[in-house]
Amino acid sequence: MASMAASDARTAGGLEPRVGGAVRAAWRSASRILCAALVAAALVLPTPSRAEPPKGEATLSSPGNYARLLLRFDQEVATEVVVAGAILVVRFNKPVDMDIDQLANAVPSYVGSSRRDPDGSAIRLALNQKVRVNVMTAGERVFIDLLPESWSGLPPPLPQEVVRELSERALAAERALRLQRAANEAKKKPPVRVRTSVQPTFVRFVFELPGGIAVSSSLSADKFSLSFSSPLTFDLADARIAAPNNIKSIDQKMSGDSSSVDISLIGEVDVHAFREERNYIVDIGFDKAQKSSLNQPAKPQVSAAANNVVGAQPPAPTSESIAREAKIAIKPPDEAAESGNAKPELHADAAPSDAKATPSNAEAVPAAKAAPPVAPVKPQTPAAAVQAAPAVASPAAASSAATSVPAASATHASKPAGDAVVVEAKRSSDEFRLTFPFDAATPLAVFPRADAIWVVFATGKPLDIGAIRQEGG
Repeated sequence: MASMAASDARTAGGLEPRVGGAVRAAWRSASRILCAALVAAALVLPTPSRAEPPKGEATLSSPGNYARLLLRFDQEVATEVVVAGAILVVRFNKPVDMDIDQLANAVPSYVGSSRRDPDGSAIRLALNQKVRVNVMTAGERVFIDLLPESWSGLPPPLPQEVVRELSERALAAERALRLQRAANEAKKKPPVRVRTSVQPTFVRFVFELPGGIAVSSSLSADKFSLSFSSPLTFDLADARIAAPNNIKSIDQKMSGDSSSVDISLIGEVDVHAFREERNYIVDIGFDKAQKSSLNQPAKPQVSAAANNVVGAQPPAPTSESIAREAKIAIKPPDEAAESGNAKPELHADAAPSDAKATPSNAEAVPAAKAAPPVAPVKPQTPAAAVQAAPAVASPAAASSAATSVPAASATHASKPAGDAVVVEAKRSSDEFRLTFPFDAATPLAVFPRADAIWVVFATGKPLDIGAIRQEGG
């Protein structure tokens, strides 16, 4: 047993060095591979480009009994000027690429030599005399005046052209700020609604403007423009829907403290624009194709008075309408008389007793023959049947019925108009008021639905809405 344990110990002691050497070799190879990968990645991946420093230019001059150092940059650079003994140090808040070699020989009485720091963050000037320093910054330029100790009074001012340029830039910045504020305020306001009204020959656009807004218009070959003296936004949804075929587009834009609406036209268009109190109205006529379709004769309809009455009864049938539906030809009295003088003709299948008719019967036969055979008529109302009988029996009776029945029809059509409640309508720039003068208290309900307002009354009386159509447009 002791010999076996000793042999196992010798075997384990021999394997341990071999396993440790293999692990160390694997680790070294992995380290080499990792290093090679890092080097390859560094070569392949692009390095971030370093931002170029701002460029500057330095000039030294002597406009009088003093020296002026002018530093000009391509962007604003903050500077700090410090005098340490006989050295003038100008520090920058960022490195600057500037050539200062010519400063040493520009004004020898003030500057003896110049040097720029290696990182470009400062320049240093060796002074030949004691000076008082005055620094003035004007945008991207820095004026450094070197005044002698004997200087008295105010320091030298900036050049006039520099002052003028600074003033113009300040005004432009103030204007831009004001326009930005106005644009922000205009976005907060609700859009100005543009109402539309389609008329028989034109479309009307009504711009409901707030008070104190001036409007100017201009018409060119293919565009009509409206300019407003205030930044406004417009709700052009209704205008785009109701636009006729000769309008290509309706667009709006805001420019600073003003706004405009451009209407692109197609072909020759009749445009009228005018001011009505606070509203501005633009009328644009239809093109020729739309006008011709609108001017086509319409189908016969009831009278305008009966059409304006809501719930009016249809007019009573006349003798002409009955004859037209029955396809019966009604001749004037003159033609009826001539046909009465003509010689009567008898059918071949007529009875012999008809040929020997009395004179009274003979007079009735031509009158009956004057009208063509009556076609089968569909069942009609009792009133139509009663009025159709005289039209078939005698032309004279038909003519008398034709003169009496229309009068009765007009009376019947105008009767509901007299009993109807005439609606009163009054339109102003601020509102559109409707008055319903009922004889007694009448319950009603008012509710909006889509773009319409519905008014429902608990009564059977008809309403005359002619005033609404006339005033409402």
